[in-house]
Amino acid sequence: MANPWFRMYSEFANDPKVQMLPEAMQRRYVMIMCMRCSNTLVTLHETEIAFHLRITDDELAETKALFINKGFIDHDWNLLNWEKRQFASDSSAARVAKHRANKKNAGNADVTLLKRKSNALDTDTDTEVKALSGKPDDSPTADAKQILEYLNLKTGRAYRPVPANTDLIAARIKDGVSVADCKSVVDAKTSQWGDDDKMREYLRPGTLFNRTKFEQYLGQLGESSCVAGDGSAEDHFARAL
Repeated sequence: MANPWFRMYSEFANDPKVQMLPEAMQRRYVMIMCMRCSNTLVTLHETEIAFHLRITDDELAETKALFINKGFIDHDWNLLNWEKRQFASDSSAARVAKHRANKKNAGNADVTLLKRKSNALDTDTDTEVKALSGKPDDSPTADAKQILEYLNLKTGRAYRPVPANTDLIAARIKDGVSVADCKSVVDAKTSQWGDDDKMREYLRPGTLFNRTKFEQYLGQLGESSCVAGDGSAEDHFARAL
């Protein structure tokens, strides 16, 4: 969910986990929430996160370790419990789109209702309304989930099928990329980076399926240089950035 604002609860001012932090760390925590709200956090490398926070790489490493220890984030900078505290209803975009679609297809809905059996129990559901309105399901696509599961299988990770991990994959599918192409990119980068401590952390949805980076990775599939061990770790790191 991308919004110009997010819910921040009053308990922030009294939560011991937060208030025992130095003020600089509290500010960084709020900045991380702002980046998550705008959906930019999942697309950034750690050097870019450090730039947004206006701190050095060493300070970022210290911040990350502290926030993980406090239970604020995981190792991939995902804010824990974010989805529980932010609601889809906070955005009016879905409601407006649904209203317009329902109004446009009101005639089709009436025809469908007339075809029901007269003695059938009327059990309109939210799913039926979506089907009548023609509005696509907002949940991650089956293809995106399948590719995410494949990434977990190849890397030994446990990325959850939440919007923060699936939205970028679904966007590439909508761009016309096939599931097979996505899996091929996962295979190639796992082969290249899987044994490199420095590069392994970039085997994540936010890096692999970023629009610009994915197109580069996809274009490299036909190159003979895209073989595990070809080039130095510094070369791979530069291409990842």
